[in-house]
Amino acid sequence: MAGRKGTLAIGLFGCAVTYLAFALAKDNAVMVAVSCVNNVANNLGWGALFTYTAEVHPTELRALGCGSANMIKSAAGIFGPYFAGLFAGGVLDPRDDGSAGSASAIAPDGRAADGVTTALLVFCALDLCACAAALLLPIETRGLILAENVQETEILESLIERKSPSDRAEPLVLGSREGGANVNRA
Repeated sequence: MAGRKGTLAIGLFGCAVTYLAFALAKDNAVMVAVSCVNNVANNLGWGALFTYTAEVHPTELRALGCGSANMIKSAAGIFGPYFAGLFAGGVLDPRDDGSAGSASAIAPDGRAADGVTTALLVFCALDLCACAAALLLPIETRGLILAENVQETEILESLIERKSPSDRAEPLVLGSREGGANVNRA
Protein backbone atom coordinates (compact mmCIF):
# COMPACT_ATOMS: atom_id res chain seq x y z
CA MET A 1 0.00 0.00 0.00
CA ALA A 2 1.17 3.48 -0.81
CA GLY A 3 0.43 5.32 2.44
CA ARG A 4 -0.45 8.98 2.64
CA LYS A 5 2.75 10.35 1.13
CA GLY A 6 2.67 7.80 -1.68
CA THR A 7 -0.96 8.51 -2.50
CA LEU A 8 -0.23 12.23 -2.61
CA ALA A 9 2.77 11.62 -4.88
CA ILE A 10 0.71 9.38 -7.18
CA GLY A 11 -1.97 12.08 -7.49
CA LEU A 12 0.61 14.77 -8.26
CA PHE A 13 2.46 12.57 -10.73
CA GLY A 14 -0.86 11.70 -12.41
CA CYS A 15 -1.61 15.41 -12.80
CA ALA A 16 1.83 16.03 -14.31
CA VAL A 17 1.38 13.19 -16.83
CA THR A 18 -2.07 14.41 -17.82
CA TYR A 19 -0.82 17.97 -18.35
CA LEU A 20 1.82 16.62 -20.69
CA ALA A 21 -0.71 14.37 -22.46
CA PHE A 22 -3.11 17.28 -22.86
CA ALA A 23 -0.34 19.42 -24.39
CA LEU A 24 0.39 16.66 -26.94
CA ALA A 25 -3.23 15.68 -27.66
CA LYS A 26 -4.55 16.40 -31.15
CA ASP A 27 -8.08 15.12 -30.81
CA ASN A 28 -10.93 16.67 -28.80
CA ALA A 29 -12.04 13.26 -27.52
CA VAL A 30 -8.52 12.61 -26.22
CA MET A 31 -8.47 16.04 -24.57
CA VAL A 32 -11.78 15.30 -22.80
CA ALA A 33 -10.53 11.86 -21.65
CA VAL A 34 -7.24 13.35 -20.41
CA SER A 35 -9.16 16.10 -18.60
CA CYS A 36 -11.27 13.45 -16.82
CA VAL A 37 -8.16 11.52 -15.75
CA ASN A 38 -6.59 14.81 -14.61
CA ASN A 39 -9.65 15.50 -12.47
CA VAL A 40 -9.35 12.06 -10.83
CA ALA A 41 -5.62 12.55 -10.18
CA ASN A 42 -6.22 16.08 -8.88
CA ASN A 43 -8.92 14.91 -6.46
CA LEU A 44 -6.72 12.00 -5.35
CA GLY A 45 -3.88 14.42 -4.57
CA TRP A 46 -6.07 16.89 -2.68
CA GLY A 47 -7.79 14.09 -0.76
CA ALA A 48 -4.42 12.69 0.30
CA LEU A 49 -3.18 16.17 1.23
CA PHE A 50 -6.20 16.86 3.43
CA THR A 51 -5.87 13.45 5.10
CA TYR A 52 -2.12 13.88 5.64
CA THR A 53 -2.59 17.41 6.98
CA ALA A 54 -5.23 16.25 9.45
CA GLU A 55 -3.13 13.33 10.64
CA VAL A 56 0.21 15.09 10.96
CA HIS A 57 -1.10 17.88 13.19
CA PRO A 58 -2.22 17.28 16.79
CA THR A 59 -5.92 17.70 17.51
CA GLU A 60 -5.50 21.18 18.98
CA LEU A 61 -3.87 22.41 15.72
CA ARG A 62 -5.74 20.19 13.24
CA ALA A 63 -8.31 22.82 12.19
CA LEU A 64 -5.52 25.32 11.51
CA GLY A 65 -3.61 22.79 9.39
CA CYS A 66 -6.66 21.74 7.39
CA GLY A 67 -7.76 25.35 6.98
CA SER A 68 -4.31 26.29 5.67
CA ALA A 69 -4.39 23.46 3.13
CA ASN A 70 -7.87 24.54 2.01
CA MET A 71 -6.70 28.15 1.68
CA ILE A 72 -3.82 27.06 -0.56
CA LYS A 73 -6.21 24.97 -2.67
CA SER A 74 -8.58 27.92 -3.04
CA ALA A 75 -5.75 30.30 -3.96
CA ALA A 76 -4.55 27.81 -6.58
CA GLY A 77 -8.09 27.62 -7.96
CA ILE A 78 -8.20 31.41 -8.21
CA PHE A 79 -4.74 32.14 -9.56
CA GLY A 80 -4.16 28.96 -11.62
CA PRO A 81 -6.41 30.01 -14.50
CA TYR A 82 -4.89 33.50 -14.41
CA PHE A 83 -1.37 32.12 -14.89
CA ALA A 84 -2.59 29.67 -17.53
CA GLY A 85 -4.09 32.59 -19.44
CA LEU A 86 -0.90 34.60 -18.99
CA PHE A 87 1.22 31.78 -20.48
CA ALA A 88 -1.30 31.28 -23.26
CA GLY A 89 -0.91 34.86 -24.39
CA GLY A 90 -4.17 36.37 -23.25
CA VAL A 91 -7.78 35.56 -24.00
CA LEU A 92 -8.38 32.18 -25.59
CA ASP A 93 -10.85 32.29 -28.47
CA PRO A 94 -11.66 28.91 -30.02
CA ARG A 95 -12.81 30.70 -33.19
CA ASP A 96 -9.26 31.90 -33.95
CA ASP A 97 -7.51 30.17 -36.82
CA GLY A 98 -4.28 29.59 -34.87
CA SER A 99 -2.25 31.86 -37.13
CA ALA A 100 0.78 33.79 -35.87
CA GLY A 101 -0.15 36.26 -33.16
CA SER A 102 -3.38 34.44 -32.43
CA ALA A 103 -4.29 33.46 -28.88
CA SER A 104 -6.05 30.30 -29.99
CA ALA A 105 -5.94 27.29 -27.68
CA ILE A 106 -5.66 24.94 -30.67
CA ALA A 107 -2.85 25.17 -33.21
CA PRO A 108 -3.47 24.38 -36.91
CA ASP A 109 -2.05 20.85 -36.47
CA GLY A 110 -4.69 20.14 -33.81
CA ARG A 111 -2.37 20.31 -30.78
CA ALA A 112 -2.46 22.94 -28.07
CA ALA A 113 -1.05 26.31 -29.18
CA ASP A 114 2.44 27.31 -27.97
CA GLY A 115 1.23 29.49 -25.08
CA VAL A 116 -1.12 26.82 -23.83
CA THR A 117 1.62 24.20 -24.20
CA THR A 118 3.93 26.42 -22.16
CA ALA A 119 1.32 26.74 -19.41
CA LEU A 120 0.72 22.99 -19.36
CA LEU A 121 4.46 22.26 -19.25
CA VAL A 122 4.93 24.73 -16.37
CA PHE A 123 2.09 23.05 -14.45
CA CYS A 124 3.61 19.65 -15.29
CA ALA A 125 7.00 20.75 -13.91
CA LEU A 126 5.40 22.20 -10.77
CA ASP A 127 3.49 18.97 -10.15
CA LEU A 128 6.68 16.93 -10.59
CA CYS A 129 8.44 19.16 -8.03
CA ALA A 130 5.49 18.80 -5.65
CA CYS A 131 5.56 15.01 -6.20
CA ALA A 132 9.23 14.91 -5.17
CA ALA A 133 8.49 17.14 -2.18
CA ALA A 134 5.63 14.82 -1.12
CA LEU A 135 7.99 11.85 -1.12
CA LEU A 136 10.42 13.82 1.06
CA LEU A 137 7.86 14.73 3.72
CA PRO A 138 9.36 13.75 7.10
CA ILE A 139 6.43 11.74 8.51
CA GLU A 140 4.38 8.90 7.01
CA THR A 141 1.11 8.98 8.93
CA ARG A 142 -0.34 5.67 7.75
CA GLY A 143 -0.54 3.33 10.73
CA LEU A 144 0.57 5.93 13.28
CA ILE A 145 -1.47 7.05 16.23
CA LEU A 146 -2.80 10.58 16.14
CA ALA A 147 -1.43 13.00 18.70
CA GLU A 148 -3.93 14.91 20.78
CA ASN A 149 -1.69 17.83 21.69
CA VAL A 150 1.68 19.41 20.90
CA GLN A 151 3.40 17.59 23.78
CA GLU A 152 2.40 14.18 22.37
CA THR A 153 3.53 15.29 18.90
CA GLU A 154 6.98 16.18 20.24
CA ILE A 155 7.28 12.83 22.02
CA LEU A 156 6.24 10.90 18.91
CA GLU A 157 8.59 12.89 16.67
CA SER A 158 11.54 12.25 18.99
CA LEU A 159 10.77 8.51 19.00
CA ILE A 160 10.42 8.40 15.21
CA GLU A 161 13.73 10.24 14.71
CA ARG A 162 15.63 7.92 17.09
CA LYS A 163 14.38 4.66 15.65
CA SER A 164 16.19 2.94 12.80
CA PRO A 165 14.11 2.15 9.67
CA SER A 166 14.02 -1.58 10.53
CA ASP A 167 12.50 -0.85 13.97
CA ARG A 168 9.67 1.36 12.66
CA ALA A 169 7.36 -1.59 12.01
CA GLU A 170 6.79 -1.85 15.77
CA PRO A 171 3.63 0.17 16.59
CA LEU A 172 3.63 2.90 19.19
CA VAL A 173 0.71 3.18 21.62
CA LEU A 174 0.01 6.16 23.84
CA GLY A 175 -0.67 5.39 27.47
CA SER A 176 -3.41 6.90 29.59
CA ARG A 177 -4.37 10.42 28.58
CA GLU A 178 -5.24 11.27 32.18
CA GLY A 179 -1.64 11.07 33.33
CA GLY A 180 -0.16 12.81 30.30
CA ALA A 181 1.49 11.49 27.18
CA ASN A 182 3.08 8.22 28.24
CA VAL A 183 4.39 6.35 25.23
CA ASN A 184 4.56 2.55 25.51
CA ARG A 185 5.72 -0.13 23.11
CA ALA A 186 2.87 -2.36 21.91
